[in-house]
Amino acid sequence: MGESFDRFMRELCERRTYIVWICSLSVVFTVLQLPYLFVVEPGTSLFVISTMNVAGFGLFAIGSGAMIRYCDRRQRRRRR
Repeated sequence: MGESFDRFMRELCERRTYIVWICSLSVVFTVLQLPYLFVVEPGTSLFVISTMNVAGFGLFAIGSGAMIRYCDRRQRRRRR
């Protein structure tokens, strides 16, 4: 299992540019959706959708940011 995980992570790190795009777009859409949480009346369907959008985009931003950090650390270790 260790070898297949390493191969999977290596393949993901080779696509770092795409992951950076995902992270950037997720952050942008999170920032665009945040004002809706303060403007829309709680309990409405628009509030629920906005909350789910912020949570989803936030998770994508955190996950892809963690992946970028992992790939950077991995690359620095290989340079040593």
